[in-house]
Amino acid sequence: MRINPDLQARVARAAYAAAEACDWASLSDRERSDMYAKWLEDPEIGLPLREFTEPEKARVWLKDGPMKEYARARFGVGQWAQYLPDGARQGADTLVHKSLGPNWKVEPGSRQIKPLRVKLLAGDFEEVIFTWSIAKDFKHLVWAALKAQATDDRLDWILCAVGTETAPIPDDEKAFHHRVAERCGLRVVHVEV
Repeated sequence: MRINPDLQARVARAAYAAAEACDWASLSDRERSDMYAKWLEDPEIGLPLREFTEPEKARVWLKDGPMKEYARARFGVGQWAQYLPDGARQGADTLVHKSLGPNWKVEPGSRQIKPLRVKLLAGDFEEVIFTWSIAKDFKHLVWAALKAQATDDRLDWILCAVGTETAPIPDDEKAFHHRVAERCGLRVVHVEV
């Protein structure tokens, strides 16, 4: 469904503000479904969309448009990132410094997506791939690293699982991540933003 750019911007900004307020990344699928239903009745999110389409199409637009890209947008990636509230974006530099310290630098122009990743440099000799996602998508990081190793990628990978301050990654989940990483010859770090 195509909507005019002004309406898209207004609705996306309102949806992203609402997603930040409810800590979207920590919600279960059921809780997200409930939020979509609530947002369809919201005067800043669903009702403007419903002025020119039925509720189900408005829900699909929200889900497959701004909300499908929300996790990437929070890291400053993609067309939807511009609609996040001020201070909601977390760049790779922030995650790297929080998890590894200030000695690591992101190589300019190295960012890739699916999964999000960058090449990091420490001093003149050490290079690694740093990849990150919300904790529930950790398996995608593992798979990308294993695929790279299987195709003769010689760089080490550091997997960063991201939680939030309001919904930190549970200790048992962190321990599981470490066991998987150790078994696969990978390094894992955890960050809360």
